[in-house]
Amino acid sequence: MKPISSKQLLHFYARMPEPLQQEVLEKTFEQYYTLKSRNTEGLNRSMLYHQALLFVLKQYNDTLTLGSAKKNSKELDSLDAKNKLQLKMFDSSQKRSAKKRSKLLDQYASLIYQLKEKEGKSYSQICLHLGKSKKFKVDTTYLCKLYPIIKQNIEDLKAMTMEKNSIL
Repeated sequence: MKPISSKQLLHFYARMPEPLQQEVLEKTFEQYYTLKSRNTEGLNRSMLYHQALLFVLKQYNDTLTLGSAKKNSKELDSLDAKNKLQLKMFDSSQKRSAKKRSKLLDQYASLIYQLKEKEGKSYSQICLHLGKSKKFKVDTTYLCKLYPIIKQNIEDLKAMTMEKNSIL
C-alpha cells in the first residue's frame, strides 16, 4: 500500500463533514497531550499539534481504506468502525441544501410562471433567459420537473390574494 502524504491527509480533512471534523479535532487535542508528555526532542507546540492532527487523520484514513470482510475476517471490530465512519461521511453529504431548487421555487418562480404561461416560452427559452439575464444556469429537464410545483405555488398565492381582497 502506498504511503499517504500530509497534503492528502489535509485534503481528506477538508472533505469531511463538519461534525466529523470536530470529532477529529477532539482526538487531535488528546493526541497532542500524549505527544507533549513524550516530547524529548524539544519540538514546539505548533509542530506537535500538526503531528497530532496528521496522526489522527491517518487513523481515520486507515479505517476508511480497510479491506473487505473476507480479507480481514479477524478484524470485525475494525470493519464495524469502518462502516460507522462511512455512514457518518455519507449522512452529512446527503444533507446539503438544494440551493438551485430553493432559488427556482422562491426567487424566480413568478418570472418562470410569467414566461411560460403568459408569454408562451418553452422550457429551453426560459433556461436561456435565466442564464443570460439572471446569470443563473439551470437544466431544461430540471425546470420541466419543477414547473408543476412552481405553477401550483403561484396559483395558490393568487387564490390567497384574491381571498384577502374579497374579505377587505
